[in-house]
Amino acid sequence: MRRSLSRALGRSPLRIRITVAATASIAVILAALSLLVYGRLHAQLLAAIDSGLQARASAIAASVGQLGSASQAISDGPDGLYAAPVQIVTRTGRVVARSGADLPPPQARLLNHLSAPATVDRTGPGRSVPARLYLLPVDEGRPLVIVAGTSLAGVEQTMSGLRLQLLIGGPDALVLASLVAWLMTGAALRPIERMRREAAGEMLEGRAPGTGRGRSRRAARSSTAPNGR
Repeated sequence: MRRSLSRALGRSPLRIRITVAATASIAVILAALSLLVYGRLHAQLLAAIDSGLQARASAIAASVGQLGSASQAISDGPDGLYAAPVQIVTRTGRVVARSGADLPPPQARLLNHLSAPATVDRTGPGRSVPARLYLLPVDEGRPLVIVAGTSLAGVEQTMSGLRLQLLIGGPDALVLASLVAWLMTGAALRPIERMRREAAGEMLEGRAPGTGRGRSRRAARSSTAPNGR
């Protein structure tokens, strides 16, 4: 199929071949730009979420160190309308204190081997959208882990809207770019096409009987021909 396509393009006019090549190049560029924009936006949204979760967990950790009580640290923490849900759990996963909505439980193996802050995505029972969890180990008399988390539903909604826009706008942009390439190619090739037609006309006049070189050659043959008598 690739060979047949190449032969078909080889027999096509130059304007069509240039337009097809330009359209293919533009399609590759649009796809690369779309992936870049999609990846950058997704990374920035996750970075903003991680920053907020880290601040929330750090505030709770400071309260635990000052008050010495997990339950009191949770109750005195920033529990406003937009504060991320938080839990304080043991290394075995038992919840000591919590604030806000329920969070998917982290894996017990991860809690047992946790030695530094970590970020994981977990999908709990009955949840279709994962939650982003920030795990902060603390040791105030006993090893505990502060878990701050939030649903990624907002991120999924934003990325879904972006995907829809790219799927709708990408083909439209490609069609517009192809039309521009077609028009620009035609404008660029117009002088060459005019020169080609003029050259073809001159060749035709030189070979046609009764004109130009045809008359000269016939006159020369008749002058050198012997008399029929």
